[in-house]
Amino acid sequence: MDLVMAGRIAVSPVYTNPYTGWVSEEELIRAFDKGRAYTSEFELEFGAAIYNDVPGLSWLMPQVLEEVGVSLLVTGLNEVYGGYPLQRSLPKVFTWEGIGGSRVLTYRTEAYNEGQTLGLEKGVEAVPYRLWERLHRLRAQGYAYDLVMAVHTFGDNGPVPFNAPATTAAWNADYAYPRIEVSNIDAFGDAFQARYKDLPVVVGDWTSTWDVLYQGEPARTVRQRWTQHNLLTAEKMATLSWLLDPRQDPLAARVGAAYDQLLHFSGHGSGLEYGCGSPADNRLTMAYREQYVQDAALAAREVLERAAYRLSGREESFEGEALYVFNPLNWMRDAPIEVEFPRENAHAYRAIDPQTQEAIPSRFSGHTLRLVVRNVPPMGYRKVRLERISKADSQPAGGLKAASCAIENAFYRISGNCAAGNVAGILDRKSGRELIHTSGAMPFGLPLRADSLNAPSFEVVGAEEVSMYVRDESPARLTLVAERPGHLFEQSEYTLWESLDRVDVRHTVDLEILEAPEQVQEYAVAFPFALPGGQAAVDVLGGFLNADQDRFPGIDHDAFSARRGIGVYTAEHTVSWASADSRVVRLRESSAGSAVILANVVNNFPEAWNRWEENVGTLDFRFSFTSTEGAFEPAATSRFGWEINTPPVVRYTWLRSAPASESFVTVEGENVVALSLRPSRDLSGVVLRLMNMHPKAPAEARISSPLFDVRSGRRVTMFEDGGLSSSFDGVAALVPLAPGEIQTLKFSLTPR
Repeated sequence: MDLVMAGRIAVSPVYTNPYTGWVSEEELIRAFDKGRAYTSEFELEFGAAIYNDVPGLSWLMPQVLEEVGVSLLVTGLNEVYGGYPLQRSLPKVFTWEGIGGSRVLTYRTEAYNEGQTLGLEKGVEAVPYRLWERLHRLRAQGYAYDLVMAVHTFGDNGPVPFNAPATTAAWNADYAYPRIEVSNIDAFGDAFQARYKDLPVVVGDWTSTWDVLYQGEPARTVRQRWTQHNLLTAEKMATLSWLLDPRQDPLAARVGAAYDQLLHFSGHGSGLEYGCGSPADNRLTMAYREQYVQDAALAAREVLERAAYRLSGREESFEGEALYVFNPLNWMRDAPIEVEFPRENAHAYRAIDPQTQEAIPSRFSGHTLRLVVRNVPPMGYRKVRLERISKADSQPAGGLKAASCAIENAFYRISGNCAAGNVAGILDRKSGRELIHTSGAMPFGLPLRADSLNAPSFEVVGAEEVSMYVRDESPARLTLVAERPGHLFEQSEYTLWESLDRVDVRHTVDLEILEAPEQVQEYAVAFPFALPGGQAAVDVLGGFLNADQDRFPGIDHDAFSARRGIGVYTAEHTVSWASADSRVVRLRESSAGSAVILANVVNNFPEAWNRWEENVGTLDFRFSFTSTEGAFEPAATSRFGWEINTPPVVRYTWLRSAPASESFVTVEGENVVALSLRPSRDLSGVVLRLMNMHPKAPAEARISSPLFDVRSGRRVTMFEDGGLSSSFDGVAALVPLAPGEIQTLKFSLTPR
């Protein structure tokens, strides 16, 4: 630290260099928490950041770096698997403009060990011709600057390059040009920015191909995604319970530990303590990675359950059995729920709305009660009274209808071809439109395989035996089921809930069917929507990205890392699609000219592949979509994606009837999402993080709550520094947000 304070060594503020296609917005922000701790302890200022050995980053990065005061990003692109398309297409140094217009000076090094290629470890005699070739190649590529950075490490997990300083001193003693200086990225950034202005601007996203094309570990990825979304919920609920009773531990340490483990899992090189080693080394690597995900998931579940008990405990009474249903999102929603009871009872339950005393269409079978809970308040709860009945008692009629191989609700009709065992059509009853294509090379709902990650097309993986039937769980829901014994996709389910405007899809994948191939195989399932000429907007890290316009030149693949969902749209019609489990998608066009989403379920790797894992057990992959008239609206698709990925928290207990519902925090704003709510670091208030999900239009948030002083609201950095007071209209704090902007606000506690 003495050398750091003296300016000899620069510290990059980002922790673990996480793959930005894997992490959530909150994870990326919290990757700077350790940097903040250094600023507090040593009064450091971060002028530059290095993000090395990855072939690209999310377009949210400039905004986050700008927020923490970083003006230079150094990135060493490793495109060894892809033919170096970005290095051939990008300037060596440019201004990168990301979502919302944030900018950062970006310096592209050729590799993390390019200084070694100059011969500095071998002695001064090895340098002249290497340096001559290097400088002339830069000039030939149009590099017009007299300052050049050469990042110098010795190789993967290698030692410090000990000889470089002595070679540099000898060179400078013998040669007048060029001067070589042992330096650091902060000093280079200061010198370069002082000398050069008006650099070329490159706009857009360049999420790493390693994040999307080379994804493995499907079971861990499913659990990682569950943890990412439910950790946000857990932290909000724990913070609310602390605000309601300051004697409670806000559980911030457990939440922080979970984020650390997620960042370890998503970090570049994570678990590769031995680099690319032997099979035994690989097993150790995967054990590390399994532990990271397991620890993160357990911490999230612990906080979630403790917070749920604390919040519902305020309402407990022997008045009657009930469900406490908590909505962690900042808008009112209708939520389908499934509540599992500890044993199969001789009696069943009927769900009652405590406000109207009317029965809610529900179905109790075996251990599980299923129903749709209406109008759950934002960042608050609704109660559902449970009434014991015999299993033979009648339930209120719902709006569901079933035929021998078809199901429908008020919004959709799904028809099956029982003989072939596949979906024959999905009718949008609101508009009379047919939503899907069931023929062609990428038919709806059938398993597909490509025999390499760069294959131009997929082929259907047929089943020798398939059956289809309707599972009747009315009046709550109906499910059309396809079963394929001994097949990779052993079961597919298509579900309609009572009076819920969406189609739910679940594919159960038997990983043990897969055998190790000679080259990577990609398995996917197609969603070919009948929207000829449709465009796609993908909710990536940082907000909606236009698939045709918002990526860097040089990106030559059609794969994306979808944070929550996708909008496929024309000027007249939009389909909002979301996945709770599958992160990687490809966007293609059918022979009919319609948009096709190919959702990756698993990549099957050869045994020689680094980080190879054995395919064990089964996995469920869940998807949902909804259809609306009109052009794409980011708010609607965003909210749909958040709802699919953020389930309500439900607890069965004994509750009083009044109040039947309550909202603790209100954040109004059509395009505004409340990302997180947590205690401030000094416990003097709360920190609320907001995001404008619209990439092109500004938004305004109105924030109100009885639990903290909204008049005290001020904008702070992600480090909780600084602060500009927000406006107040007498009831709510008013917060403007630029397109795609994430904003952090701090509020004081309400005096008690």
